[in-house]
Amino acid sequence: APRGRLTVTNSRFSAWGEDGALITNPAALNLKEEVEVIIDGNVFADNAIGLRLRGPATATNPDDPPDDSGAVVIAVNNVFHDHDRSAIRLEDHLQYATILNNTFGDGLPEPFENGGGSGGSTVEIETLSLLNNLFLGAELPSFPGLPLLDDSNLAVDASNFRNVLLDDYALVAGSAAIDAGTELFPVALFSLASAGPDVYEILADHMGLSRLAGAGIDVGAFEFGAQPVPLPASAWMLLSGCLGLSLFRRQRFS
Repeated sequence: APRGRLTVTNSRFSAWGEDGALITNPAALNLKEEVEVIIDGNVFADNAIGLRLRGPATATNPDDPPDDSGAVVIAVNNVFHDHDRSAIRLEDHLQYATILNNTFGDGLPEPFENGGGSGGSTVEIETLSLLNNLFLGAELPSFPGLPLLDDSNLAVDASNFRNVLLDDYALVAGSAAIDAGTELFPVALFSLASAGPDVYEILADHMGLSRLAGAGIDVGAFEFGAQPVPLPASAWMLLSGCLGLSLFRRQRFS
């Protein structure tokens, strides 16, 4: 059967804590098994865990690499801050995870949590990409059992953001994150139920503004000095409601 597809945008996830939770490792979003999920432009704050990414609980053989039943996840343009445990928990048999241009702010004991799994303490993930992520701190975090962050990721102090005390992680002029990122190409979804992979075009930042506003891509969820994205009419969804009409940017599979 085809994988289920879900796109989560422009939302805030808070108060998913461990007090009164019915499961261990409670998270705002628990993404498991045969799904393809895009998480774009959201805020995760005041949770135990922001994202819990995983495959099936038990593999056919724990020593085998992940099969094709794990989740496929793209997390882009999100802001994480003030979690009890971690922003993102990675567990065994996750199929593909692309984590790029996110901002990891204050109040995170660890941005990434190694969830281990049936194969041992090292997470078995077929493909994990960590690109253009921005971390508040003196140095890039290290994650035992997980890949090291490459040079496209950046750690900076609070002076690079508009107002950390107010959880405002927009960049300010002179920030080291401006134009410091790796160029973004359409991200393959690696759809295993189709003849070839679909792609997700990253056109905008956390605020829906153009992802290229200077000499290069900015690191983190926000693009400094960006303008609205000129999308075609087919890329917009018009919603009507009791408070009037609103336009929401919708990114599309292509």
